Amino acid sequence: MEIMLKKITPNRNNCIVRIIDNEEKMGRFVVADSAKEKSTLAEVMIPPEFSYHQNGDLKDSILKVGMTVRLPKGKCGTGMPEAPEGEEWLCVAEDVIEYIITEVQNDGE
Repeated sequence: MEIMLKKITPNRNNCIVRIIDNEEKMGRFVVADSAKEKSTLAEVMIPPEFSYHQNGDLKDSILKVGMTVRLPKGKCGTGMPEAPEGEEWLCVAEDVIEYIITEVQNDGE
């Protein structure tokens, strides 16, 4: 049996992100679905090949696969039915991403 794979390539300065479920962030607490706020935390799955400066000039994208980013609340991207079952992926413009979250080691100082 042959399995068909799909390659997803975002256009322009769009990227593909996977929404990180609120349950992944909430630890041991269980909250009813109706009480949950839609997560604004996401993981970059496919970064854009390029981006734009505010003046319209092309520049390299700063996003890399695996980065954790914060999206604005509300609708900010297009849902992707191609996502694996049980995951929510969005196609969003790079300039919609509010910030990148990185872990830094605290040396106790």
